[in-house]
Amino acid sequence: MNQQKLAGVCANSLDSLNNLKYVDFRDIEPSVLIEVLNSKKVREHLMPHPLFDETSIKKWVAEKIEIDSKEGCYVRAVFIDEVPAGWCGIQKEKNDYEIAIILSDKFKGTGSKIFIHLIDKAKSFGHKEVAIHLLETRPVYKFLEKMALKRIRSTISGNKFNTYMIKIVK
Repeated sequence: MNQQKLAGVCANSLDSLNNLKYVDFRDIEPSVLIEVLNSKKVREHLMPHPLFDETSIKKWVAEKIEIDSKEGCYVRAVFIDEVPAGWCGIQKEKNDYEIAIILSDKFKGTGSKIFIHLIDKAKSFGHKEVAIHLLETRPVYKFLEKMALKRIRSTISGNKFNTYMIKIVK
């Protein structure tokens, strides 16, 4: 599925998400994300790390603010109907820019709309391609495979991933 077709599908099927907001991390109280980020369902698909507490979430948010300040990067908290739903972003990982979307299971199905938003951001930054790293615990996604220039197995911090390299279409 190409990016334009996916955008049309997202616009038609997710119009009920009128209150989807991308909020700068400087404008949130870090602790509002603890419940989402510590959720067992969310953690199943992330690299292993300790549960967040009031101190560690502040440090993590500060790191995301630092990443957001770098050229070509964009990191935001995601709120849906004023409820913290997770976070998303474009981050630099080694030599590639990567897209990350981390959402509460309560908002399953909204990731595709956020994906299109991030692809549009990547276009505005002039990126030629972006990586999407999904832990091998996740299934192979056919729609990503169709969009991808290639899918490779990769290892980051000792964790195995399926990495999709997505060409950014102007």
